[in-house]
Amino acid sequence: MQELRLRPYHDLGGAIFRPEAGWLIPATYGPVDAEVRAVRTRTGMIDWSDRAKIRLTGSERVTFLDGVVTADMKILTPGRSAYALLLNESGLARPGHRGGAEGHDHGAPREGPGQRRRRVP
Repeated sequence: MQELRLRPYHDLGGAIFRPEAGWLIPATYGPVDAEVRAVRTRTGMIDWSDRAKIRLTGSERVTFLDGVVTADMKILTPGRSAYALLLNESGLARPGHRGGAEGHDHGAPREGPGQRRRRVP
C-alpha cells in the first residue's frame, strides 16, 4: 500500500485510513458533525497525492486540453489548476477532474484512484 504525501498531517488530525486502489486514504476523522464543524470554523485539507498525474509536452498541449476538458486551460498560469469535466468524443461530460499548469508545461486532468485504469470511451 502506498501512503499519501501528507500522511503525517492526516495522522495529526486523527484520521482512520482505508485501502483504495493501492493507497491508504483517510476514511474518517471521527463523527461527521465534528468534521463539518471543523471545516466550517477552522480549516480543511484535500490531499490529492493519490491521484494519477499525466504530463503533456509539445506545442499543441494546451490546444489539445482545451478540446477535451470544460475548463479554459490556456488561461492557467504555472502552479494553478482548475476543476473541469473531461469530455468524450461526442462532447459529453465525464466525471470531474482537475487540470493544472506546472512550470511551462500544462498538466493533464488528474483522475481519482478508481479511474486510473479506465479508458475514456
